Amino acid sequence: NNNNYNNNNEYATALRISTACLIAGNWVKNTVQPDLIIFSTPHGIELSNDFAFYLGSAASGYADIGKDLHSNATTPYRIYQPRIRLNVNATKDLMGFLKDQQVSGILPFADSEDMPLRWGEVIPLQFILKGQDEELELAKNFG
Repeated sequence: NNNNYNNNNEYATALRISTACLIAGNWVKNTVQPDLIIFSTPHGIELSNDFAFYLGSAASGYADIGKDLHSNATTPYRIYQPRIRLNVNATKDLMGFLKDQQVSGILPFADSEDMPLRWGEVIPLQFILKGQDEELELAKNFG
């Protein structure tokens, strides 16, 4: 949305960064084709002493964009991340490997609710999960 920028140069720069991230996400998804992606985000749910691992089988959430800019020139909006499956066995294996490193698992209500995702996970996932058509569409803007 072009209304969130002070001038066209800011918009063009943001579009270039977004395009580069989509290309990188496409490369991860289609070239690297990882079996597992691990996110380590600094602003999620935290424990007072340990590093927390999500033990739920699924996660979903949203990222609020623009609210952190403290500017009346921006129009905040929300990006939703639909439910994704989490690899509980891989998480438990990793926790077992790190058992002497102050790690703990978090499980919401006996796995009856999704683990929460916010901008630290939702934004990177958007770049990995978006389709190639959008990447090519954005790349065309820079000829």
